[in-house]
Amino acid sequence: MGASTTAKRATPRRAPARKNPSKTDAKDTGPAGRALAPITAEGGFEPIRIVTPETPPEVELVELFSIDGQAYFVPRDPSPAVALRFIRAAQVAGMELALAELLVEMLGEEAYEALASCDAMTAAQFGAIMQGLRQLSMGALEGPKGSSRSA
Repeated sequence: MGASTTAKRATPRRAPARKNPSKTDAKDTGPAGRALAPITAEGGFEPIRIVTPETPPEVELVELFSIDGQAYFVPRDPSPAVALRFIRAAQVAGMELALAELLVEMLGEEAYEALASCDAMTAAQFGAIMQGLRQLSMGALEGPKGSSRSA
């Protein structure tokens, strides 16, 4: 059963960026990497600057399920990019295929294969796992009580 206790995550996909070469003095995001509000107190507009850190931040993992005592983990606070990829996949390929992609992205290949090989899993258990993944991934787009996470 040499399964790892940490989920291996897929390499994040990056969309092509449009850059304005005349804008080189970009402001950073707010404290602790939080984005600034796009509308200023004076009613002006300030673009949100996203800066990729040189060292990826440590990801807190939570146990989503276990099989025969082997725990499998997912990120507690996945990037909003995960939710955006899920939404796009649902638009393009349909909800069923989008959920399959979400399952692999959040669990990693090793945990996905363990789950797919588990004939003892019930439909209710699988439904609960999928619900947990949806809540975690879509929660990445919301803050407390449904407010925007960018604040």
